[in-house]
Amino acid sequence: MKVTNNYNLPQPFYKTLASFAGWKPKQSSIGVTTLISPPLPRMVKMTKWDEIEVDASDFIPILLGNVAHFVSESNTGEEAISEEWLNLELDGMKLVARLDRYEFKRKAIIDYKVSKIAAFYDGVKEEWGLQLNIYAHLLRKKGYPVEKIEIHGILKDWSPGAGRFNPSYPKIGYQIFPVIIMEDEKVAEYINQRISLHKRAEQLILSEGIERHWKEFLCTPKERWNSGDTWAVKKKNNKRATALFQDELTAKRHLEKLGTNYVLEKRTGIDMNCLYYCNVRRFCEYGKSVCR
Repeated sequence: MKVTNNYNLPQPFYKTLASFAGWKPKQSSIGVTTLISPPLPRMVKMTKWDEIEVDASDFIPILLGNVAHFVSESNTGEEAISEEWLNLELDGMKLVARLDRYEFKRKAIIDYKVSKIAAFYDGVKEEWGLQLNIYAHLLRKKGYPVEKIEIHGILKDWSPGAGRFNPSYPKIGYQIFPVIIMEDEKVAEYINQRISLHKRAEQLILSEGIERHWKEFLCTPKERWNSGDTWAVKKKNNKRATALFQDELTAKRHLEKLGTNYVLEKRTGIDMNCLYYCNVRRFCEYGKSVCR
């Protein structure tokens, strides 16, 4: 992977960001966050690593996310372990993870997330819950009991004045969110299912080519962060909609009430992840069509 510097970032900053590019995915080895993610981006990296170009600026969010790790590493002592590597061999695939923090007395996993407040509006994200329950599973395999799992959120867009008229607004830019602990058997079952999926992607794509099998392992609309199709009711010759609907039938019923001066327009959902965030989008057959 080549890391470019299209925005002429200062060299020390550029080199730090470039270090977050990571390494080419290894066959039969996978990280927890990658396990949870769809197999296609991993296989694009594995097969096209030397062709991929990513700008250093794409790694700025990762730099911000690593700030909290400095706190954890600096305050361990005998009461906790931090930045601990965990691994497990399953069906010929090595699963690896790097734990942020585990506190012995509380038997608690702590994971730091640097994100906007909106990321926590609906509670803990599903993928975060899965990630941390897999960590718990790996810890139990090493003999550590887990009775609590917490996300410690650093709210990067928190503002001291924003809560004046909103009592539910966080008092400070640091919040603790409990994670529901899953049954260990269900976590093990989930891990096995994901291992099987990623192994199948490896076997087919490495033997027969990504061009032949990319559709089979294409990220789902949810994984692509698709905004969903909408139907706009608007006046003829107007660009702006008078009403937007999530389903076509409701939109048509509304259109019938307005008369012949109005028309219906379908607006196709946008794949936000493909368009703005996935760093292999220009080397993925689907991503290429999105980024034209």
